[in-house]
Amino acid sequence: MRPPSRLRLEPRPSRLLRRWLCGGALATAMLAAGLPLPWLLRLALVLVVALVTLRAARRTLGRGLPAIVHVGADRRLAVTGRDGCTRLGSLSPASRAGFRATTLVWRPDARPGRLPRVAETLLVLPDMLPPEDFRQLRVLLRYGRGGRNAAATSAVSAGRPASQALPS
Repeated sequence: MRPPSRLRLEPRPSRLLRRWLCGGALATAMLAAGLPLPWLLRLALVLVVALVTLRAARRTLGRGLPAIVHVGADRRLAVTGRDGCTRLGSLSPASRAGFRATTLVWRPDARPGRLPRVAETLLVLPDMLPPEDFRQLRVLLRYGRGGRNAAATSAVSAGRPASQALPS
C-alpha cells in the first residue's frame, strides 16, 4: 500500500494572533509602567516588553513565518522559509493538535560536523490556513506515526501483537 502524499501548507499571517500579541503587550507594558519602581527602571521594562513583542511578531507574523510547510504521515517535515531555504526535520511528540490552535514542535536534521539543533516551534491558528488544510493537519498530527511506532500500529491494526511487528 502506498503511503499518503505529504500535506502542503502555506501559512498566512494571522489577524487573531496579531490582536492577541498587541493586547498582551499593551497589558504587560501598562503593568510594568505602573510598578512602584524608579522611572528609569520602569522605562527599561516597557522597552523590554516592546522588543520581545516585536521579536514574537516577526517570528509569527512577518518574515519568520515559513512560506511552505510539507508534513508527512511519517512525522517528517520540510519547512521552506521566505528566503527560499528549505530545512528538513522531524516532528516531536510534543506537537499538539487542538481545535483552536495547533503547535508543531520539530527538530531540524543535524548537519554533518555541526552541533545538533534545538527544537523549533510553529504555531498554527485556524485563520492561518484554509479550513480543510487545518483539519488535515490536525488529523495527521493525531494519527500519523513514524519509525517503529508505525510498524507496531499497523501490526496491531492487522490483528497481530505489537511484539510481532516487522522492524521498519
